[in-house]
Amino acid sequence: MDELKIYPTKGRIHYILTDATGESVIIEYLNGKPIAYKKEANTCQAITNNAVSYSEIYKNQVKGWKKNNSVSIYRYYQLEQKIAGLQNTTELNKEAAFDMLKKVTIPKGDFKTMWSIVYDINQKSISFFTDTHQEIKTIDVSQFDFGSNLTYFNLNQNELLKLNEELTALTEQVNFSFLSPSLIHLGFDEKVTKDISLHQFQQSENQSSVFADDYFHMEIYIPLEEEKQTGFLAVMDSEQNFNDRKAVTGGYLYSTIGKGTFVWHIYGLKTGKYAMLAFIDDSKNRELDFDKMARPSKNTPRLAIAYLQIKMKSLF
Repeated sequence: MDELKIYPTKGRIHYILTDATGESVIIEYLNGKPIAYKKEANTCQAITNNAVSYSEIYKNQVKGWKKNNSVSIYRYYQLEQKIAGLQNTTELNKEAAFDMLKKVTIPKGDFKTMWSIVYDINQKSISFFTDTHQEIKTIDVSQFDFGSNLTYFNLNQNELLKLNEELTALTEQVNFSFLSPSLIHLGFDEKVTKDISLHQFQQSENQSSVFADDYFHMEIYIPLEEEKQTGFLAVMDSEQNFNDRKAVTGGYLYSTIGKGTFVWHIYGLKTGKYAMLAFIDDSKNRELDFDKMARPSKNTPRLAIAYLQIKMKSLF
């Protein structure tokens, strides 16, 4: 971890690592540095879209909430409750794990759960199903030859439930065909999509990168007067979009709120000119409350607006 510097392309990055004993560690990259959370053998640990440190702080605030699996903190709370309810290690099996995952599935919408995966450390197997093909498929990892070339299989099918003998050679061209629809949908152009796909096959610390050269990430800190205030920040890529209050969709943005501080993280925006609109949601309706003249409405008299014109350079 000390030798590698890992940047997110469209969001946060975190990993769960485990060994044959079941001992595990979550590794997250926060502010460009790796943070580790360790759990002893035969002990589950959960992670959702937010950082563990953030989820741990706010998980107890969801008690009494209406069920809402689209909220990351709520899903983290649900998983933690399920884990706490396990009485002994014999309950840590594949069926129980899939049941836990189904409880926190997002069934529909733009951010629905696309697949669920269970890694069985004792059996050395990986089982999964997808949102469109819900028969459980299994791979026996103990039968893998990790010295051979990369291989792949089709996730979205129900015919082959044991997949070891159905693996096909994975080339960079095939990888790009799978990768590009998602990355282009997220706002990357074809040039940087090809660059990312190629990097997966030719990893090198010193390799030049279109993403590193032409895209940037940054963090913005805004002090809050009260601990429980909610802040928002929108980024626009033209004067017209700023006037129309139309935020960019090409980068990935998310916020964290510490005591008295609102932090907005921006990942994967292409280098260029942007306008930013920051505000405090005093009305607590999670809306930009403006009148027809694009002025703060009377419902939010303490709305705070900041307008910036910046030309970003790569921060890698």
